[in-house]
Amino acid sequence: LLPSGSAYHNRGMAYKSTKQYSHVIEDYTKAIELDPDQAVRYNTLSWMLATCPKASCRDGKRAIKLAKQAIQLEGERAYLLATLAAAYAEAGNFNEAIQTQKKVMVKAKEEKWEEMGEFALEAQLQAYQNHKPWRYNPRRR
Repeated sequence: LLPSGSAYHNRGMAYKSTKQYSHVIEDYTKAIELDPDQAVRYNTLSWMLATCPKASCRDGKRAIKLAKQAIQLEGERAYLLATLAAAYAEAGNFNEAIQTQKKVMVKAKEEKWEEMGEFALEAQLQAYQNHKPWRYNPRRR
């Protein structure tokens, strides 16, 4: 049996593929309400709030809070730190974004984590160094 928030999380992913970002945020939020102990729920919502191509759906401050909650639940994993870095950048805190992204790159090597789609580690760092937030791009996969 799937955890109760899985259906909302999965539907949110489907909405993401059709660029219905406000629905993504609604479903990911509901998934957290139903599964408050699942770090992945906080992380996916944080990533969308930090990197959404649609400006009205972004919320850097909320994204930081959610990313920190995910880290609190699961620890400083590379993919969670990458989300936190993106959230810092969206909130305009580029120094924290840069420091966090550098930590991501170290952790990714420790975890033998390969760059995947949305997480282009060097490109993210360069964006933050240029004082630019990272944007989700489904074509980047």
